[in-house]
Amino acid sequence: MKKITSIFLLMAFVCFFVFPGTAEAQKKWTIMVFLNGDNNLDSAGNNDVEEMMKVGSNDQLDIIVLQDHAGSNNTERHYIKKGSKDTEKVGEIDMGNWQEALNFFKWGVQNHPADHYVFDIWNHGAGWEKKARGEMFKGISYDDDSGNHMTTPHLGLLAKAMKEHIGRNVDIIGYDACLMAMMEVAYETKDYTDYAVFSEETEPGDGWPYDDWLTPLAANPDMSPADVCKKLTETYLASYNGGSQGTSKVTFSALDMSKLDGFIPVLNDFTNALIQNASLNDAFKTAMGATQSFAYAQCKDLIDFARQVKGKVTSSDIMSKADQLIAGVKGSSNSIIIAGGNTGSNVANAEGISIYMPSKSQYDSKKNEYRALKFGIASKWADFIEGLYYPNVPVLSVKTIDIVDENNDGKVSPGELVEFKVTVANEGTKPGSGIKVKLTVEGMNASIESFGEANISEVPGMGEAKAEGLKARISTTCPSSTSVNFTVHVVMGGNEITKDYAVLVRKPFETKSSVLLITKDATDEFSKFYTKALTDAGIGYDLWDVAFEGKISSGLLKKYVGGMVFFNAPGTSDIDTVSQDDLINYLSVGGSLFITGQDIGYKIKDTKFYTDYIHAKYIQDNTGIFNLQGLDTFNGTDLIIANGDGANNQKWPDEIDVVAPAKAILKYNPAGKDDPHFTIDQLSEHADTTKGLNASGTAGLYVTTGVYKIVYFAFGFEAINSAQSRTAVLGKVKSLLYPKTDEKVLFMLSVEKKLSSTRNAGKSSILRNELEQMIEIVETCMLRDINAGNTDTITLLNQSDSAAIRTVRDNLRQNLKNSRSMENHSTYAKALTLLK
Repeated sequence: MKKITSIFLLMAFVCFFVFPGTAEAQKKWTIMVFLNGDNNLDSAGNNDVEEMMKVGSNDQLDIIVLQDHAGSNNTERHYIKKGSKDTEKVGEIDMGNWQEALNFFKWGVQNHPADHYVFDIWNHGAGWEKKARGEMFKGISYDDDSGNHMTTPHLGLLAKAMKEHIGRNVDIIGYDACLMAMMEVAYETKDYTDYAVFSEETEPGDGWPYDDWLTPLAANPDMSPADVCKKLTETYLASYNGGSQGTSKVTFSALDMSKLDGFIPVLNDFTNALIQNASLNDAFKTAMGATQSFAYAQCKDLIDFARQVKGKVTSSDIMSKADQLIAGVKGSSNSIIIAGGNTGSNVANAEGISIYMPSKSQYDSKKNEYRALKFGIASKWADFIEGLYYPNVPVLSVKTIDIVDENNDGKVSPGELVEFKVTVANEGTKPGSGIKVKLTVEGMNASIESFGEANISEVPGMGEAKAEGLKARISTTCPSSTSVNFTVHVVMGGNEITKDYAVLVRKPFETKSSVLLITKDATDEFSKFYTKALTDAGIGYDLWDVAFEGKISSGLLKKYVGGMVFFNAPGTSDIDTVSQDDLINYLSVGGSLFITGQDIGYKIKDTKFYTDYIHAKYIQDNTGIFNLQGLDTFNGTDLIIANGDGANNQKWPDEIDVVAPAKAILKYNPAGKDDPHFTIDQLSEHADTTKGLNASGTAGLYVTTGVYKIVYFAFGFEAINSAQSRTAVLGKVKSLLYPKTDEKVLFMLSVEKKLSSTRNAGKSSILRNELEQMIEIVETCMLRDINAGNTDTITLLNQSDSAAIRTVRDNLRQNLKNSRSMENHSTYAKALTLLK
């Protein structure tokens, strides 16, 4: 009898105890969690399994988990019970392979059949495309061991195969992962699942609160799939709003996949309205920029975008279609979102579903992949993004407004004529034609010249065109430091765009000397070393204080072609005080430049200005040597650039090499770091006094090309340790740089010769402008010599009878007649005699 009883009891035990791999009677629900912890989320996965164990499976609910841990050969399959779990080791499974997810689903259906299935993919998520490893799509389930992950198309293949396996839709597909609540993700699986649950924003590491949402399902397994989605959404949001998971900014939503087919026409109507109004692209881009975004800025909330568009346009059609879109997403009986919400003010405008709103470069790099998505094929959204950046109609904008003042000193002064040069850009792929550009002004401090209109026959597609000849006269009674407000109007057909431009009226800059000193701020601690040395060397100069005068113009720089420009850049960013293009333009017409600073090479080593004009090669950031030797024309000039009465600011003096035709004039002395009189106490603790040299040890160079001259110090002149040495150095710099009249005459004649021999129209125009500039420069040099009592250079004009020489003679003669003074009467008279 005991034996019979024992057998009976054993049979009963076998019937009621379910092993992980043993099929059982069909229940109401099976929850399958594809838990990929083969990454930095491993411990979070363990925590979530413990949450599931607080609820456990019951007679109408099965909870099964495929869990991969960090490392290899660490995958387990769990049957979750209340307070425990039955675990089976299954070796190493690549959780980044969608077919392994399908295998798990099939195993779950076979061994744990149910009326309803939830398939939960647990891992990192990233929407529809990702850059994590090279150029992968965004997706989900990143397996660090294999390096694989599931893309959005993989999710579609997975869902399709699951449906085929059970002969109907999967009830709920869930993503316990970040950023998956996207239209692109949902649409890929819409034909194979009834509902999707996911988050627009990143999820905290704790993820879903499994005990919170499974408890009501275990108690009431008759809940419908829609009710389960709503309960999961409700408990998720509550858990992060001071609940079981603490307090965090989160989003969560549940989507009815059966409504997506009906929603796409609503979305397309809205999208088409935007496409057909491409002239409002700037407004749409502004709306995109203001739309609620998430961890990836290109993931933006769809409803909030529609709201933002409504606030940026006046079109009743667009506004109406935006309202229809909003209702289609949330708030009506046909809405795709059946539950959703957010916590935290920085996600307050998250309404449940996001959509791809990339930058131009992001779209360009992914457009083919995006259009291949099911959503990319079915919707017009890709066409809208394409039209936003490549509209098929002309879309004009005012790209730039440049002004040229009458005396070309870079300042607009009372009584001065100002020309506005307007660049009109076309962001569309089709040309715009018949464009009128108008200039208007506010108030009485300026008047528009000649009706203030210019015509542009055509702005090419994806191109630009310039409108010139727009001029305004500043009133002579306009007070200095007054801002005069102008507006540029661009009119094409019945459409008009405008752009405001404020002109600050200031006193004119007086050009009194042939030497210009440019400083970032004349009141800083470094400028005094330059101003004192120039004064002590007897070199008269004009001072351009950028902090007070503003950015210097190319036109003003060219006024000093007959003299020199000194430019100091003591700090790393100070080299940007003057445009490199403007310096190149100054040098190209015969300028002479002294430029100095310890970080110039470090900052601009790869620029055309540094390599092709200064003719320097950057070697290293810091020599750790502060004693210098003079070479060639600097022979006998040994310098120390620390201590003394200098600036003591040389933490990183650059080492450079010269590039022909440049020549070294100063080198670092390797023995200088051991000089007993030299201490580094006042320098930064980061200064390396033992670093040494890596190449020639060049510290300063001189270059003369026949067109321009440069002296470049790869250290700060202000650090030279005695006023006497600084004065002597500037004297030598002046002797190297000061333009010689005979050099300018020879260069002028060479330009004239090139002009006479070319038949290229474009090249002729450039050479003609260059020749006009050289004629003016030669005149300037001649007048400088005559004012100094030297008429010898006039004989240069008698050695040729070219057109350029005749022009110089005529202009110089007229200039002397108009401007000679009583003090220079005899010199001027002699000069006039020589010019006859």
